[in-house]
Order: sequence, then structure tokens, then C-alpha cells
Amino acid sequence: MSSTAPDGTDVLRGGPVLRSRPGPWIGQPWTAEDPPFIYLRAEDGAVVMDGLAEARLGHQLDVGANRPFAGNWAEWRWDGRTLTVRNDRYRTYPLFVYRADHAIAVSPSVDRLLGLGVDRTLDLDAVSVFLTIGHFPGEDTAFTAIRRLPAAAELRWDAAGCTVRSDPPRRPIESGTREDAVATAAELVRTAVGRTIVRTGPYRMALSGGRD
Repeated sequence: MSSTAPDGTDVLRGGPVLRSRPGPWIGQPWTAEDPPFIYLRAEDGAVVMDGLAEARLGHQLDVGANRPFAGNWAEWRWDGRTLTVRNDRYRTYPLFVYRADHAIAVSPSVDRLLGLGVDRTLDLDAVSVFLTIGHFPGEDTAFTAIRRLPAAAELRWDAAGCTVRSDPPRRPIESGTREDAVATAAELVRTAVGRTIVRTGPYRMALSGGRD
């Protein structure tokens, strides 16, 4: 693999420079005061890292090799040459990505990315849509340089550049009665909840009929 950046800089020569220790896998919830992140950028012929080199967030389900994105999860791993970022098939666990020339940052928190000093230029079109419908569609955020990772995605960043591949699940349209549809939906919800719950104690779930 080439270690030459688009401007000709050999950003990987001599390996990465780590300004904080490689982090452990994260299997527990994070707090809003200290969300996990990784920030990589080319400086003086090397890649400088802040944050965690590895993180696994949420709950990943083992339902077979043909469905590798099941569960409610997101993860990243930096091995010194390539950053790989992946998430679940429905993007229920959000990850936000900042990208610039020779730099990338990833976190489940937009506030954390802004705190790293990244570009804060507003995406006025996205903000306009948000003010109209109450949420950001697709990969949009309020900032032009920060995007939400798409569903069932694999992002890879290295000296050659950044690629994002997304392959969300698609179900065929099925015929049947309304009663069949209601029964199928109820069964699918029960199955999904049963697979996801980690049985370590009692659970409380808040239900809402409006905007949360």
C-alpha cells in the first residue's frame, strides 16, 4: 500500500505518533461529558492520533456470517496505517465523521468533534430542512464538514484517501392482509427485542406518542 498522501507527503513513514494510549474496546455506555472519539491527521511526516485507537459501542448480535451488521452498534479501529469504521445495518447507533485534507475524526457526539477545533461552517440547506421537518435526513448535520455515517457502512481511511461503502438491507414487497402485516410486525419486534436485551437486571422503557 502506498503511504504517499495526495500532496506527496509520506505520512506513514516511521509509524503513527500516538498522543494518547490506544484505548480498550468500549462495551458500556459513554457519558455526554466524555464521549469517545478518534482524531487522526498528518503532521510533519507522520500521522498524529488523539483519542482511542479502538472502540466498540453498543450491542452487536451474532446471527451468522450472512448478516454481519445485526444489532445496535458502531466501532472503529486504527492499526497505524488504516482506520476502519463500521456500524449496524439500520444506523440505530449514530457515528459522526469529520473529514478534511489529511485529517479525519470520528465520534458518536457532534459536540466532541466541534471541541476538537474542526471546521464549524454551517450547512444552511441542511439547517433549513431541519427547521422544517425537525430532523436531519440522510447523512446531513448542521455542519458542512461533519457527516453522519450511513447505514451498514464501512469507512476506510489511509494514505491513499477515504472510501465509504454502504449496503443497507432491502426487503422485497410482500402481499397479504392488514391483519397479516400487523401480526408479522409484532412478531418481528418481539424477536428483535429478545435478541438485543442483555439479561443483567430489570429494564425500564419510556414510551412516547410524540416527538422525543
